[in-house]
Amino acid sequence: MKNKTLTLAKILVKNGEGFGIGKGKGKSSKVMLIILTLSLAPLFVGFTKVLLNIYNLLFTIGQEGTMISWGLAMLSLIIFVFGIVYIISSFYLSTDIENLLHIPLRPKQIVGAKFLVVTFYEYIITAFFYLPILFVYGIKSSAGLLYYIYGMVVFFLIPILPLAAASILVMVIMRFTNVTKNKDAFKLVGGLIAFFLAMGANVMIQKFTMNLSPDEVEALLSGGENSLVALTSGIFPTVKYATEALLNHQALTGLYQLLIYVTISIIVYVILISLGELLYFKGVVGISEGTSKRNSQKPENFDQSLRKSSVIKTYTLSEIKLLIRTPIYFMNCILMTFIWPVFFLFPLLTNSIDFSMLAEIGEFLKDPQWAGKAVAAVFGAMFFISSMSGITSTSISREGQGLFVKKYLPVSYRDQITAKVLSGFIIGILGMLMAVVFIGILLRPPIYLLLLVLTTAWIPILLLSFTGIFIDLFNPKLDWDTEQKAVKQNLNLIYNLLISLVLGGITLFPIFKFNLGLLSTMLVLIGITGGLNLLVYKLLYTKGVNQFAKLEG
Repeated sequence: MKNKTLTLAKILVKNGEGFGIGKGKGKSSKVMLIILTLSLAPLFVGFTKVLLNIYNLLFTIGQEGTMISWGLAMLSLIIFVFGIVYIISSFYLSTDIENLLHIPLRPKQIVGAKFLVVTFYEYIITAFFYLPILFVYGIKSSAGLLYYIYGMVVFFLIPILPLAAASILVMVIMRFTNVTKNKDAFKLVGGLIAFFLAMGANVMIQKFTMNLSPDEVEALLSGGENSLVALTSGIFPTVKYATEALLNHQALTGLYQLLIYVTISIIVYVILISLGELLYFKGVVGISEGTSKRNSQKPENFDQSLRKSSVIKTYTLSEIKLLIRTPIYFMNCILMTFIWPVFFLFPLLTNSIDFSMLAEIGEFLKDPQWAGKAVAAVFGAMFFISSMSGITSTSISREGQGLFVKKYLPVSYRDQITAKVLSGFIIGILGMLMAVVFIGILLRPPIYLLLLVLTTAWIPILLLSFTGIFIDLFNPKLDWDTEQKAVKQNLNLIYNLLISLVLGGITLFPIFKFNLGLLSTMLVLIGITGGLNLLVYKLLYTKGVNQFAKLEG
C-alpha cells in the first residue's frame, strides 16, 4: 500500500505547487528561464569567491570553522522567518484545502504532504547558499570523503528544523485565531502574530546564547581552534550539532554530534505531525467561509457615494484594497516592503550592537566626504527592497483566469497598466518613508542627507515598478487555482530581482569605483536611473500595451 503522505505530496507538486515552469509554457517563459539560469551562474561564482576570501581571513586567526557555523545559522534563520509566510500560505490560505478536506485523509497526512512540498522548494535556496560553503571549506581544509557524506546529510536536514518550528508555531496561532467572523482579518492577524512571535523567540535565543562580555569575546577570538563557533552557532538552536559534526568528521565526536542532529530533526518532525493531527483540522475548517453585513444607506448619502472620480485613481485604490484585503497578497507583497527595519533591529535587541556604535555611525555620516556614498547605499537598498515586494511583478498574474474581465472594462489598457504601476509605487514610497524615519531616529544623520535620500530614493522604486509589470505582461502566471501560486510561486519576482541587481550594479559601480563626491553621485544616480525610467516607460506603454491586448484569461 502506497504511503498517502508521499502520494499527496507528489500530486501537489505535479498539479501546480511549483513555479510555473513545466509543460505548456510559451517561448518567452522558456527564454526567461534560460536567462535566469545564466544569470545565477555568475552570482554563484561571485559568492564562492567571497567565501574563499572569508576562509583565508578566518584561517589566519584560527577561526575558519566559523564560516560553517555562521552560514548554517543565517540560512536556518532565513528559512525560519520567511518560511512562516510560506507555511501560512500553503497550510491555510490555499484553496485546495477545501478539496482535501473531503478526501479520506487524516490531518497528519495533509500536514505531512504540504510540509514536504514546502521543504522541497526550500532546497533550492539551501543549495545556492550551503553547497558553496560546504565545498569551499572542504577543499581548503583538505577534508576527507566522510566530511562530504556528513555534509550531504546536513544538507537534507537543514530546512527540516526551521520549517517544522515555523509550522508548529503557525498551527498553534491559527488554531486560536481562526474564528468565523472577519475571517480574512483574523487570518492576517494570526499570520502577523506568528511572524512576530518567531522574531521575538529568536531574539531571546540570541540574548541568552550571545550575552558575553567584550573580554569573553576577546578571549574566544584569541583562543583560535574555531573557538568562535560556540558564539555564532547560538543564533539558531541545533546549528552547533551540525557544525561540530562537520568540523570533527574524522573523530567519533563528529558522528555523535551528527546522530544528535538527526535525532532532533526526527523528533521535531514527529511533534509537527502529532500536533497536526490535533490542531490542524480545528484551525482550517471553515477558513474559506466569510460573513457579510447589510450595508444600509440613506438617500441623502447617495450623491456622495456616487461622486465622480478619476479612473486611474479609482482603479489604483481598487488594486491597493485588493492587496490589503487578501491575506496571501498582504503577506507576500505588502509585508515584504515594511519588514526590513525589523531585521535591522535584531542587533539592537540582542545587544550585539549598542547605541554608542549607532552614535558613531551617525557622526560618520556627518562627514560631507561620505555623504554621497551614504545616499548611494540607500539608493541601492531601494533597488533590492522594491524588487522583493512583487506587487507589480505579479499584478497581471493575480488576475488569473479572470483576466478576460479586464477586456470588457471601460478603461483603456494604458490606464489599467498605469494603475497597477501606481499601486506598487505608492506602497514602495510608504516603505521608503518608513525606512527614512527609521534611519533618522537611530542614526540621526544631517537633515540635508535625509532630504537627498527622499529626493532620489523614489526613482528606483518607480523603475522596478515599470520593469515588474513589463515582465509580468510577457510572462504571466494565469493558470492557478490558489492565490499562493500567483505570488509565492511566481518566477517573475526572481526575474525582477535579478534586473534590480544588474541595474543597481550599473548605477552604483562608477560611484564607488571612482570615489565620486556628493554632487557627482547625485548626477550619476539621477542621470542613469532617470534615463532607464524613460526607456522602460516607452517600452511599457508601446510594447507592453500591445502585449496586454493579446493576453487571454
